[in-house]
Amino acid sequence: MSKLKAFLAFVSTVFVLVFTSRAEATHFRYGNIRYTIPDPVSSPLTVRFEVVTAWRAAFTDSTTLTFGDGTNNGSAQGVLIGSGFDTAGEEYKVFRYTATHTYPAAGIYVAEFGSCCRISTLTNGADESFEVQARVDVTPGNTGNPVSVVPAIVQMQTGGIRTIQIPALDPDGTPVSCRFATPTETGSTNTQMPPAIPGGMVVPTLTPSVSPPGCTLTWNTTTAVAGQKYAMQVFLESANPLNGNISSSVLDFIVELV
Repeated sequence: MSKLKAFLAFVSTVFVLVFTSRAEATHFRYGNIRYTIPDPVSSPLTVRFEVVTAWRAAFTDSTTLTFGDGTNNGSAQGVLIGSGFDTAGEEYKVFRYTATHTYPAAGIYVAEFGSCCRISTLTNGADESFEVQARVDVTPGNTGNPVSVVPAIVQMQTGGIRTIQIPALDPDGTPVSCRFATPTETGSTNTQMPPAIPGGMVVPTLTPSVSPPGCTLTWNTTTAVAGQKYAMQVFLESANPLNGNISSSVLDFIVELV
């Protein structure tokens, strides 16, 4: 648990640094759902969710978290936890809220929120709907989904092979794997995922990372053009050590080529 506490402290620091930095474009910029089972012995069906989203300051939105059992949390925006400005001086804001829900029975549920729209300057999903989800394992052996954070907008240089580190840790200490979402999972079949640089159709890859624990996103940007922006949705998955059930979280962010 000490390793997890140290990682969560790192994540909290990253939130402060990430969400007071610079970002680009409009409306939806970032989404993530984290969950924990605070008391797996006495209340194994009660789950605490934390939802983080980033929006254009002039058009901050709310989300409705559905729990996957036919119920939802209602519309919520949460508290402001950070803000920043894009290169044109437009402000964006980041919000976080929590919700607690008790499931009717042990099992696997998909918690999610979605709406419209992604920013209009994306190469692979301009003005498309978005969806962010978490696979919730409410069975013995699991106490939460993989924990991670990346900036709302990550900049990558053109002209070579570039990498992004995606730190991730499972609260039960099991390994975390990464994969790209399918277009359907992103919220729109019109959103190409993984994205491809036009012309050469070069797509990024994901590989496990040991230091820091998590995954590494690698992209050959030799043929890319500065100013292009791509929606990026990465699934983080881990297995329940007792039964192999898969828990997941999603990082939905933007990569901007510079």
